[in-house]
Amino acid sequence: MSRAPSNAEIARKLKDIRLLMEFAGEPYFKFMAYERAAETIENAGPVPQLIASDELVKLPGVGKTIAGRIATTPFVVYPPGIATIVPGEFPSSRLFT
Repeated sequence: MSRAPSNAEIARKLKDIRLLMEFAGEPYFKFMAYERAAETIENAGPVPQLIASDELVKLPGVGKTIAGRIATTPFVVYPPGIATIVPGEFPSSRLFT
């Protein structure tokens, strides 16, 4: 059985998504949402517990879309259109190892 990712690992993945979205030309508010969510996740309680208690979406900066991407186990699903940036690694990348 694989272990749950740490908050730091989840935050790193969110920051990666943020960077890819910026490179893809997404609007500022969209990619900065991932930056804000990453900062919040770094300082939050354990994410698996937040998911189990339906508290993840209640964190500041973590909306339904980002919470859904985090909770999609065992993958974090990348936003549409990002798949063309790094062929072979998207549309989803393994978050849990």
